[in-house]
Amino acid sequence: MTENDIENIRSSVTMSQLASMYGYKVNIAGMMKCPFHQDSHPSLKVYDGNRGYYCFVCGEGGDIFDFTMRHDGLTFPEAAKQIASMAGIPISDGKSSLSESARNEIQKRKAEREAKEKTKEARNRRMVEISDKLRILEMIKSKSEPLSHVWCGAEDNIVKLSIEWEQLFNGH
Repeated sequence: MTENDIENIRSSVTMSQLASMYGYKVNIAGMMKCPFHQDSHPSLKVYDGNRGYYCFVCGEGGDIFDFTMRHDGLTFPEAAKQIASMAGIPISDGKSSLSESARNEIQKRKAEREAKEKTKEARNRRMVEISDKLRILEMIKSKSEPLSHVWCGAEDNIVKLSIEWEQLFNGH
């Protein structure tokens, strides 16, 4: 596969078309249910043209190659071949190797994906920790006399942790 093949795929397949190829329904506002987490309401925005996608809940985002890599667990070259196959785009026989810039792009995307995944895992761990602490504080508060020193301390911590949890949930 050559760089020309990759550019041909990129310019020929929009994110909306790719989502349809996978069987996802994109509504008139460009939203669909995110396939990367349990989603009951559309939270993934599909941008016009080749501008990609972004999920406002899990933070997953990227272009058609990123979507296919994440969706199918593929490498960049495998994802490019998968998209070309789905879209009926002919690609070279593979005798031409990727240029150094294309290999660097693959490595860069892989590093970005790994960093994003580590950040997401840390955020999720912290949200679980906060949820556990909130349950304990609610129990302490329920067993304490209202407006006592212990009750007020628990309430103060509940407010602070709730704010932190909401910020993490909203991706801040």
